[in-house]
Amino acid sequence: MTQTIEEAYLAYSEQERISCGQKKCNKIPKECKTVIQTEHVVYSVLVLDDCIASSFADASVIKLWSEDGQFIREFDIGMTEVWEIVRSGNDNIICASMDSKCFKLVNWRTGTVLNTIQHTSGIATGGHKTMLAFGQYLVAGLTDKTLTVFDISVQGGSIVKKFEHDGWVTSVVALPHGKIATGDSEGNIRIWDFATSQVEATLKEHKGHVNSLCLLTENKFISCGFDRQIMVWDIAEKKRVRHVCKGTLSIRQVVAMSDTYFASVSSDMTVRVWELRENQCVAKLRGHTVDAMSVDLQNDTLVSGSKDKTIRIWCYIYFTFFAVPYTRTNLYLVSVLSHFYRITLFLHFLL
Repeated sequence: MTQTIEEAYLAYSEQERISCGQKKCNKIPKECKTVIQTEHVVYSVLVLDDCIASSFADASVIKLWSEDGQFIREFDIGMTEVWEIVRSGNDNIICASMDSKCFKLVNWRTGTVLNTIQHTSGIATGGHKTMLAFGQYLVAGLTDKTLTVFDISVQGGSIVKKFEHDGWVTSVVALPHGKIATGDSEGNIRIWDFATSQVEATLKEHKGHVNSLCLLTENKFISCGFDRQIMVWDIAEKKRVRHVCKGTLSIRQVVAMSDTYFASVSSDMTVRVWELRENQCVAKLRGHTVDAMSVDLQNDTLVSGSKDKTIRIWCYIYFTFFAVPYTRTNLYLVSVLSHFYRITLFLHFLL
């Protein structure tokens, strides 16, 4: 029996809840393992099954790279720019840009454009996470102040649902139990019941664009914005429970690593890892020379993309032998022990 869109979304939101609970990254990124130099401004990176996909603000191509930074292939999808890519099923991605009034459904394994979904207003992206895809549907934040749901199984796409906002819808995330959260250009976050399209809460803490939302645990999600702030929200209580930081420049994206750790990228050119128990930054990763625009994590692969035309793959410090929190002090102690071990090993071979 064919699922309704409401049933399909409920199943998707439950799968996202389960996937979020399975994120157990017991490592802290320490340094850059691989730098991929591209010819274009990198606006979106996406870790796929066995490769990394990247899109660009000044090119119509999608490029694929191995996890050790080797170029695999590229394919032109016929758009002037591709500012955001999201996964749709096992083999497909959806591509969008700020100005193109369409989305492209692309098989990333073959480079084939499967569908072009037309719409009348631009997608409100620009280093934001404004799309999610489930089954035959695409959910996208648009500049007409709506979150619009498209059926992408129909050639050309068809609109099946809309959620009205006060500003451009600049971010979206699936929440458990059939809920969905959106952020807009006015600083509002709204929690909706997807089935009824009813607003359950409007959270007004950010000032300006809410750039990114991500699910942290079954009952918490994170937001970040142009106002340089990262906040943690309780889904059941529908209120802010933690103010993680106020950075120096706009925070572009956040991605969960586990139930207490997440990574962010910022216009200050850094990738940072945050620990919620002590409410602190436990790693500040430098290397990008212009705004860091995008970050993604899959299994052990943490990747960032930047306007400096590079993609960086980060390597880790392992903590599985240590039953201690990942605090600044512990990171320092492990670093000292690591250097001592290297010196001892060198003297052993020397003597």
